Amino acid sequence: MKKHSVSLVKGLIFIFAFLLALTPVGGFLFKTAFGYVSSTPPSNASIVINNDDATTSSTSVSLTLAATGATQMVLCNDSSFAACSWEAYATSKTWTLTSGDGAKNVYVMFRNATFDQTPILGDSITLATPGSTSGTAGGGGGATPAPAPTTTTTTTPTAAPETTTTTTPAAAPVAVLIQDPTKLDELLSGLSLVRNQSEEAKYMPLVRSDAIAFKVSLTEAQVTAITNFVTYGISSATVKLGAGERRALARDYFETVGRSDFIWSDIERMATGLKVVNRNLVKEQAQVGKVLTTFKTLVGHAPNFKDADEDLAWNTMMYRIRFTRDLAKERVGILKFKAAFGVNPTTPLGWSTVRAWGYILQ
Repeated sequence: MKKHSVSLVKGLIFIFAFLLALTPVGGFLFKTAFGYVSSTPPSNASIVINNDDATTSSTSVSLTLAATGATQMVLCNDSSFAACSWEAYATSKTWTLTSGDGAKNVYVMFRNATFDQTPILGDSITLATPGSTSGTAGGGGGATPAPAPTTTTTTTPTAAPETTTTTTPAAAPVAVLIQDPTKLDELLSGLSLVRNQSEEAKYMPLVRSDAIAFKVSLTEAQVTAITNFVTYGISSATVKLGAGERRALARDYFETVGRSDFIWSDIERMATGLKVVNRNLVKEQAQVGKVLTTFKTLVGHAPNFKDADEDLAWNTMMYRIRFTRDLAKERVGILKFKAAFGVNPTTPLGWSTVRAWGYILQ
């Protein structure tokens, strides 16, 4: 009788531990307690919201998911996963974002049959419901801007127009105080900011997943520097963007320049209406056809690079250049875009086209 009681207790303990393993944090305890041998976690993991659109007008979105070797996944709007549960692995899922306009994040972890799980991955999108003035018409992925510290920054554009799309432009020097994001203490001191480690922890996995999405390999030092940029900014202008828009800027740099070693002066240029100096001609050639078609549809002819406005508009579309936010100009750009293409702008190229018209060509 006593032997049966001991077996029953052991059985109940096993059942309890197995149920615990179904929670996001319980898998490790289950494996440890019952001696499961560690194996390789799922690989090639990723999450993409709405086919990587920058914005959405609905809280209902589509997720595209991937993880080689995964049997389960846990999705959450909160990186703590406190109220979220493991479920069977799937490559697609309809998901509901939190309410309220602004930058929205969706996080995921994957695990295999022996409960080896991936690090936290995530993607973001900006919710801009119809009739609202929030969102990222100015950039495609932003959030409410943080207040900028008082600085003595100046910009002196004296750019010369290009004559082809494959030559390095004689762009203007940027006489701006740019803080080095590889030196966190100096960065925070220079921007008069206080460290926020929870925000760093939030954006670091997103930086990793963005780099993977655009096939850019990063060292740990580069991940940290880009995370610091997304979390805090590097200048007065980038502080004003807000973290969501800074992340969108980093994603645009991954896509259009493709460098792992960010040239921070070029990041500043992209944020302040100036052309990129350290360009990637291979990346340019990959997208020149699409941008040229878009430019012709918008303007009615190919760009004249001897015209300073058309030259800057072309570079804005190629490199996703930003300008100081002006909602009136952006509304003009959106109306022009809808008239030319018959749809609302949703992609990074679409939003940069809005900026090209609203801030430069109108």
